[in-house]
Amino acid sequence: MTNVEIFFSEDSEQTEFDVINKEWRGDVWVKIHQNVYRISAFTTLRLQQEFNYGVENNGFYCPDSNLILVKNTSKKEIISTVNWLTEQGYFSELKCLDNLDTSTLVKVQ
Repeated sequence: MTNVEIFFSEDSEQTEFDVINKEWRGDVWVKIHQNVYRISAFTTLRLQQEFNYGVENNGFYCPDSNLILVKNTSKKEIISTVNWLTEQGYFSELKCLDNLDTSTLVKVQ
């Protein structure tokens, strides 16, 4: 398995509670070797809400290219999904971030 590190901007019980209830998490960074990727994790319910809002207000919805869908936005589920996506080569299709300093982030794996 590829050496993968996963970071959040925050990792507390309150943050976990909040992201599970919001059904999305946008502060996920994945580091594979020296490449860092930022992803957002949504549930299908949250995606539907975002879609409806976008269509109602703009006439369309365009999801982020780094959006992943998860059954829930718990830390455990996001880590599991990122590990599986890494094994499938998903991140080789994304553009990595240049010169991101991960020292200010919280490493969760």
